[in-house]
Amino acid sequence: MARQVAEDLIVEFRERKLDAVYLLYNQFKSAMTQAITFTQLLPIVAPPAEEKPAPGGFIEPEHLYEPSRPHCSSTSFPGNSPCRSGAPCWNPRRRNTAPA
Repeated sequence: MARQVAEDLIVEFRERKLDAVYLLYNQFKSAMTQAITFTQLLPIVAPPAEEKPAPGGFIEPEHLYEPSRPHCSSTSFPGNSPCRSGAPCWNPRRRNTAPA
């Protein structure tokens, strides 16, 4: 029954017989508290943007970058790093080869 009502409302909205579709219901919180809720279903309205667009008009995505290899090796192993710049720092075939 709910599906048929929804389909009928969508058809009428698409045919421009309806400008908007709203749902009004009583939201049960507890026996003592109930809230009347009024929600717009059609047309679907996008939520407001949390971020303001950059000067070019684009919203910049949030990226998390890992530190570069030289930065990693110099801060993780101060003074003891067996790594050369650009060389792999760990080899599974060798056991603890770090200088003592």
